[in-house]
Amino acid sequence: MTTLQSGASAVSRVHCEACDLALPLRLGGMSERSAQWECGRCGSSFMSVYDTVSPKHRMSLIRLGDLHFDVSRAPKITPQIKSRIEMLVDDQHSDVFHEARREKRVRRSLPITCVRVDENLSPTGGGFAAMLVDISTGGLGMVSLEPIDTESVIVQLPKPQDRLMQVLLKITHNHEIDRDLHRVGGPLVGRFAEAVLQG
Repeated sequence: MTTLQSGASAVSRVHCEACDLALPLRLGGMSERSAQWECGRCGSSFMSVYDTVSPKHRMSLIRLGDLHFDVSRAPKITPQIKSRIEMLVDDQHSDVFHEARREKRVRRSLPITCVRVDENLSPTGGGFAAMLVDISTGGLGMVSLEPIDTESVIVQLPKPQDRLMQVLLKITHNHEIDRDLHRVGGPLVGRFAEAVLQG
């Protein structure tokens, strides 16, 4: 159950009744894309838009709904593609992976799912598969099978104990490194509520 509160600017904000918690969401306007967002505490779903005027730390109260991370229609990362990506990443003589990051990067080879989002953090298309290739406390790098035409993506990462973490990645570099492989990376500018992996 939800109730909507109207502020002075006549913006309808979303309130989770189950948790008695004001969420950083609002009803979308006629020209805005709404998405399925979930309360990070109870999992209640809301068709709404992220409220960009909310402080960034309030992102941790919500997460993007699972349906947006469906990759069933997207190109798959096969074992052969995974090997190609690992070979490219391991090539120490390649300039394409050079990046001046303040924090130490840790190399990883982990399948992840991502969603392209607009300036309101609303999905602009379906989910897509990518391979995480490095991560630090402040950013990550990945290789995608699809070109990314948005300034940000929401990345869903598996964590220990069957948990999923969602982070907002601001794309600062994005280029094709091989046929149908795109190197993408940048800083992590927000973190959403974690979820339990559905078996």
